[in-house]
Amino acid sequence: MAPVREEVKVTVHSALTILNAIPCLRGIAVGTSLPVTVTVREAESLKVEAEDTDYVKFLVSKFRERFQLRESQNVEIVVFSEIPPRSGLKSSSAVAVAIICGLALFHELDLTLHQCLRLAAEWSREFGVSFTGALDDAAACLLGGVVYTDNYENVVLRHLPIDILGLENTEVMIVIPRGWRKAPRERIEKLRLLRSLYQRLFEKALQTERVLLDLAQINTQLLCQILGYDVHLVKALSEITHGIALLSGNGPALAVLNYSEELDEETSQEIRSRSELLLFTSLRDLELHVEDPVSRLRT
Repeated sequence: MAPVREEVKVTVHSALTILNAIPCLRGIAVGTSLPVTVTVREAESLKVEAEDTDYVKFLVSKFRERFQLRESQNVEIVVFSEIPPRSGLKSSSAVAVAIICGLALFHELDLTLHQCLRLAAEWSREFGVSFTGALDDAAACLLGGVVYTDNYENVVLRHLPIDILGLENTEVMIVIPRGWRKAPRERIEKLRLLRSLYQRLFEKALQTERVLLDLAQINTQLLCQILGYDVHLVKALSEITHGIALLSGNGPALAVLNYSEELDEETSQEIRSRSELLLFTSLRDLELHVEDPVSRLRT
C-alpha cells in the first residue's frame, strides 16, 4: 500500500544513564530534552540528510525488509539533532527510534511504541552502535521519564515519573571535559566483568527507587575507573556546582543534576575552562503530548 501521508515529522530526545546496561544486560535511564527531529517524506529515490548516512540507510533497509515494502515506496529522510554525537547522550538510540516511528507512521503500519523500541534495539545492536541494543536508552529517548529495561529479553520493566529521583529541580548541565575521548572498545568490553555486582545493583533499584541517584554515582565511579576517565574531575565538578555529576553511557559526557542554578561568574568560568563542550537542558517527564505524531502509535 502506498503511503497516505506526504510527510511525517517525529521528534524524540536525549537521555542519561543511571545504571549502565552492559555489565548485566539490565539498565536504567532517564529522559532529557535535547531533541532529534526526523522528517520522512515522499521521494523518487532514497535520499538521506544526516551525520551518519550509512546508519540511516541501514535502518531504512532493515525496515523495508521487515515489512516487505516495495522499492517504489522511496523516502527522503532528514535528521536534525541537537545531541552531541558519540558522547554517551544516546544520539544513536534517539535517531534509530525516531526513524522507525517516522517510517511506521509514514507507511501507516500498525506498530506499537514498544514494537518500535524493540526494532531500534535489535538493529542498533546489529549495526554495531550498541553493545546491548540499548533498549533502556531508546525507551528513555522516546518515552521520557525513568525506565528500567531488560535488554536481554528486550522488555521495558518499569516506566516511572522523574519525581521519583527526588531532585530539587529538573535542570541538567552537560559537560564534555577537555581531553576526554570516548573509551576504546576493549575497555568498554571489560564492563562485563562487573556482571554479578550490577545484577545486585539492579535488584536494589527494583526494591526501592530512593536509591537511584546513589546507584548512579556508584555507576559513575566504577565506569570512570574502568574506562579511564578522571574520577577526580567528576568529584570536583560536583563540589563546585553543589550538584551530582554523573557519567552518561560510556562517556565522555558528564551530566550534572541538582546543581545550583545561580552559579557565580568565577565558578561558571572555571567550568567553561575545563569543558570542550558545555550545554544546558532539563530532564523530560514521561508524557506523550497529543499533538506529537508519535502519540498516534499505540503503547
